[in-house]
Amino acid sequence: MNWDKIKIIGKFLIGYIVTGSALIFVIPQLGKPFPLSPDDIHLIESLSVIIWIVLLPSIVIYKYYETDEISLSSIPFFSKILISINVLFTCVFLGFYLSSNLNTGDKNMITIEDEFGKTSIVKIVNEQYIKNVLIFVFDNDSQDTTKNWLQKGFLEACDVDLMQDQYVNLISANDFVTNLGFQYDDVIPLSKKMKIAKEKSIPYFMSGSYSFNQDSILISWNLYDTQKGTVICNNTIKNHNFFNLIDHISLELKSCLALSEKYVNETIDLPVSSQLTESIIAFEYYIKALLAREDNNYQTALDLLNKAVQEDPYFTWAYFNSGPLYSYTNKMDSLHVSVKNTIDNIERLPPHKRYEIKYIYYTFNKEPNKVFTVLKNWVTQYPNTIDGHKKIARYYLDGENFDDAIDHHYKILEIDSLTYGSFYSISDLYKKNGDYNESIFYGKKYLDATEYSDVNGYIHLGNVFQSMGELDSAKVYYEQAEFMSPLNFRVQQSLVKLNSVFGVDIKSDYYNLLSFCKSNKDSIATFNLLIDYYRLKGQLNQAIVLKDSVVSCCVNHTYQKSKLDEIKHRWGMLLDLGEINTVFENISQFEIEFNFNIDSLFKPNYLGTDNFSAFSDNVKTHIGQIFLHESLDASYVKYIKSYINYIENYYKPNYTQYSLGELEPLLKARIAFFENNYEQAISILESNNNVERTVDYFITLARYCHFQENFVKSKDYLDYALQRTPHNPKAHYYMALLLHDWDKEEQAIYHLNYAANIWKFADKDYIYYNLLKSTASEWDVM
Repeated sequence: MNWDKIKIIGKFLIGYIVTGSALIFVIPQLGKPFPLSPDDIHLIESLSVIIWIVLLPSIVIYKYYETDEISLSSIPFFSKILISINVLFTCVFLGFYLSSNLNTGDKNMITIEDEFGKTSIVKIVNEQYIKNVLIFVFDNDSQDTTKNWLQKGFLEACDVDLMQDQYVNLISANDFVTNLGFQYDDVIPLSKKMKIAKEKSIPYFMSGSYSFNQDSILISWNLYDTQKGTVICNNTIKNHNFFNLIDHISLELKSCLALSEKYVNETIDLPVSSQLTESIIAFEYYIKALLAREDNNYQTALDLLNKAVQEDPYFTWAYFNSGPLYSYTNKMDSLHVSVKNTIDNIERLPPHKRYEIKYIYYTFNKEPNKVFTVLKNWVTQYPNTIDGHKKIARYYLDGENFDDAIDHHYKILEIDSLTYGSFYSISDLYKKNGDYNESIFYGKKYLDATEYSDVNGYIHLGNVFQSMGELDSAKVYYEQAEFMSPLNFRVQQSLVKLNSVFGVDIKSDYYNLLSFCKSNKDSIATFNLLIDYYRLKGQLNQAIVLKDSVVSCCVNHTYQKSKLDEIKHRWGMLLDLGEINTVFENISQFEIEFNFNIDSLFKPNYLGTDNFSAFSDNVKTHIGQIFLHESLDASYVKYIKSYINYIENYYKPNYTQYSLGELEPLLKARIAFFENNYEQAISILESNNNVERTVDYFITLARYCHFQENFVKSKDYLDYALQRTPHNPKAHYYMALLLHDWDKEEQAIYHLNYAANIWKFADKDYIYYNLLKSTASEWDVM
C-alpha cells in the first residue's frame, strides 16, 4: 500500500469537502446576474451537491493513479471500469432526480377555472421560498408632528407595492406592538423589535426613520437578521417624490433578501403609484382615514376616504376600505356603490387581493356559486394566505359544514402556528358540531397557547361545559374568568346566565350587571337577560315593555339586523299571549319599512322575483320563526308550505353559503306533525340533530315521540333538555304530561308542581300557564 498516495488523497479530500461546502453558499450569488427564480437556484444547488457526492469515488481513483504526466493509460483496466460505472450511475441518478423535480415543478403550475368558466394556468410558490419580513412603523425624526401620518403611510405603501411579488411577504408589526401596550407612534427599542420577531418566528425584520430636507424626504432603513440581530443591509434614500421612495425601498429590499437581480428586474413590478394613487394629497387623506378607523371614528374615516376619491376617482384602495365603514354605519346604498367602484377598478389591486373583493362583490350580489368558486380558487392559488382560509372557513361555517371549516383552520395553523385564534375557532366549531371532547381539548390548547391570559378562553370553555349540562364545571371556568377580569361585562353576563339556569332570582344580578355595561350593545344584552327572566316566569307583559325599549334602542344601532332579532323575539312573546292577529299586524308594518309584500311571500309559486334588499330577505327568514309556535294550529299549514317554497326556490339559490340552522327541519317536521305523520316528523328532526341544537328543538322532538307513544325516547330527550336547563318550566310541564300518560303519576305531579311554582306569578293570558292549570284541574291536583 502506498502511504504517500494515501496522505495525498487525504489532503485532497479535505480540500474537496471545503471547496464543495463553499459552493453551496457561492451558487446563489453566482445566480444573481441571471434571470433565475429561487426555485431555479435551489435546483442548481441540489444538482451540484449530487454531482459533488456521487462522483467522489471516480475522483478518488483518478487522484490515486495520477502521475506527473496525466494519462488514462496509468489507470488499471478494472479501475477504469469502476469509474465508467460511477459516471454512468451519476448520469442515471441525475436523470431520475431531474425528472422527479420537473414533475414536482409541474405540480406547482396548476389550472384553475374562474367564476366565468375561463381556465388559466397559475403558479403556486413553495412556502419555503417565501421571504417573511416583519416591518415596524418608521419613526418621525423631524419636529413636524403634522407629518406623523407618514409613519403609517410608509408601512401601507411598502405593503401594497410588495404584494406584487409572491416571494416577499411583508407583515405589519402594528397589531403585535399594540397588544404589548405601545402606542402607534411610540419609539420601540431595537431589542423589543427583535424579541417580537423571534416570538412570531419571522426571520427578518425591518425598521427605519424619516426626516425632511428642504423639499425632499430623507429616509433611512435597516433590514435585520432576527436570530442574530445583525444588520443585513442599511439604506439611506432621498427623494422629493414619496412614491419613488417606496419603489426604491422595495427594489433594495428584494436585493437584500438575495433574490436574483435578473429575476427582480424581469418580474412584473409596477410603480406603487399605479397600484395606489399618483396624488400625494389623496394618499394623505387615505392614510388619515385608516388611522381614524383604528380609533373607531367611522364617520370621520368615511369623510376622509370620500375626499381621497374626489382627488383621485380611480383610487381603488380608498373605495375598498370605505365598504366596511358604510356597513358599520348602516349606509347600504353607499356600500353597493363602493363595492361596484372597487370592482370597476380591480386591476389596481394585486391578484390575491382581487379574490377578496370578488368574494365581497358576489356575496353582496347574491351569486353564491361565484362566491364559492372565488374562495376555492383563492386558497388554491394562494394556499399560504391566511385571509383566504379564514373566509372559506366562514363560508363553510355559515352552511353548517363544520368539518370543512375545521380543516381550513388546521391549515391556518400549519401556515402560522402562532395564529392562536384558530385553536379557539376549532374548539367552537367542534362545539357546534356536538363533539364536546374535541371542543374542550382545543379550548384548553387555546388557553395554553395564550399562557392562560385570555379571559375569553375561560368564558368559552364555560360555555362548552354549560352546553353539556355540566353546570358546576361551567361555573368553575366562569369564576376563573371573573378572578382574572372582575370588571369584564362578558364574564358577569355569563355568571348571571348560569344563575338563571340554576333557577336563581336574577333581578338583583340584573341591576348589578348594568354597572358593568360599557356600550349600547352591553345595555341591550343586559335588558335581554331580564326579558328572558320574565319570559321564563310567564310574565310576558313586563317582558314586552322591556323589549319595546330595546327595539327603540336599535334605531341607531350599528346593524339593523339587531332590530330584526329583537322584533322576532317580541313576536314570540305576543304569540305566548295568544296575540296572533297582533303579530301579523306587526308584519304588515314591516311590509312598508322593508319593502316587501307578505301576500307575495305566501303565494304557492312565489320565487322572489322582485328586487328585495338584503334586509327584507332577513325579515322574511325571521317570519319563519312564528310558524313554530304552538298557538298556531293546522289551519296555518298552507302558510308554512308557502314559506318552505320560498326557502327552497329563492333563499337557498341566493344564499347557499348560509344555513337556516334548525328552522328548516323544525318547519318541515311541523307540517308532518299537523298531517299526523309523527314518524316522518321525528325522522326529519333526528336526521338533522346534534347535541348543540337548542333546548326547544329537543322538547319538540320529545313531544313528537310522545304523540307516537315512544315514551322512552321522549323521556330521553326531555332528560337532556333538563340537564342543560334544569329550571325550564316548559320541559317540566311536558315531562309531567309524558309521565302521566306513562302511568307514573307521582313523578308526573312532581314535574307539574315544579312548573307551576315557576309560573305562579304568570300573566293570566299566558297560554302555557293556562294549559298547565287546565291539566292540573283535569288531574285534580290544584
